[in-house]
Amino acid sequence: MSEGSRAPSSFVPAARRRLSVEEYRDQVVALAPRLPRADVPLDQALGRVVAVPVRAGAAVPAFDDAAMDGYAVRAADTAGATASAPAVLPVAWDVPAGDPRRLVLAPGTAARIMTGAPLPHGADAVVPVEDTDGGERTVAVRAAVPVGRHVRLAGEDAAVGDVVVPAGTRLTARHLAAAAAVGAGAVTVCRRPRVAVVVTGSELRDAGLAAPSPGPAGDATLAPGAVYDANGPFLAAALTQAGAQVTARVRVADRPGDLRDALDRCTAEADAVVLAGGVSAGAYDVVRDLLSGDGEVVHVAVQPGKPQGHGRWHGVPLLALPGNPVSCAVSFWLFVRPFLAAATGEHLPVHPRPGRAGAAWSSPAGRRQLVPALLDPGSGTLRPVHPSGTGSHRVTTLARADALAIVPEDVTRVAEGDPLTYLPL
Repeated sequence: MSEGSRAPSSFVPAARRRLSVEEYRDQVVALAPRLPRADVPLDQALGRVVAVPVRAGAAVPAFDDAAMDGYAVRAADTAGATASAPAVLPVAWDVPAGDPRRLVLAPGTAARIMTGAPLPHGADAVVPVEDTDGGERTVAVRAAVPVGRHVRLAGEDAAVGDVVVPAGTRLTARHLAAAAAVGAGAVTVCRRPRVAVVVTGSELRDAGLAAPSPGPAGDATLAPGAVYDANGPFLAAALTQAGAQVTARVRVADRPGDLRDALDRCTAEADAVVLAGGVSAGAYDVVRDLLSGDGEVVHVAVQPGKPQGHGRWHGVPLLALPGNPVSCAVSFWLFVRPFLAAATGEHLPVHPRPGRAGAAWSSPAGRRQLVPALLDPGSGTLRPVHPSGTGSHRVTTLARADALAIVPEDVTRVAEGDPLTYLPL
């Protein structure tokens, strides 16, 4: 009998090494390659991870400037000014933003100044235009200002040499703005992780593919026993959101030869391969059989996501996730995301947020439960999307969830009002 049409193997006994979430995460992170660095311009840096801190090459602001549209003055010249007894000062000049002149403000005078314009030497405060009569030749100041009012001092935001974007930061629009403000036209980043996605399952079909004939209601339906593939789209999108480059997305039947061929192709151009399905104790779980040679399949004390596996293929790390869609998604957040961070040096926020249970549900003894939940931001309460709280196959609960509620391993019953932690989605 050929390998591609082999008979199923026997069911595998449940005895496997049992690890905590943290123990297994450490094993996965240890597989991560260290990716090379490159200098890229800011307009190509979005989503990349900073490898070398971005430091200020120029002070921000570069000079003392006006924080308001108004009049640059010497604060002492406004002492005692009120709406009924204003201080009237001659206006020496206008100072627009970008004015290159080195102006000196004489005592007893004012300069009409725009937001961001350089403060004339001698001026030590700005009177907002709202507190004046808006005069052009003379100005009536109707409120006294103290020294420093509405003045932005040079370097108060960042001094030369200050770190404005630490190493390990995945760059967003706000980080790019800060880098540009201090004169950094390029940043040193890690290469994007190149990751291939392999989903196993003879029953899987791509969304949109249906049976040749219409169903009873006239709509095309899946053939008997077939299931739409949710893990492939999820993993490709989640990897992209995490800053990776998806090099391939492959779906294979539950045949060892097909899986080996797919891995041969995918590992040729990838830093890692993420697999979904085939890692449990079923007779057709081909990923489990493959990892038994050069890797390990374990039980992790978590629900969902108990069966996990990892190994290497041609030296390339393989991360094998369970096939139930919620298990796959939770496993990605718990294990694949830290793996990617280790490869790029990204610093991930790891502390769950505090909250409270908004309903009661049960949790398995000895396993950390992560439940798709609805978060009430006002009260911080969490209610499972599905009343039972569990269900690794209920993929649509992920679309409706705001958070993953976390139940510790030693808790078997959650009561309404109990303190919990959660991961925001």
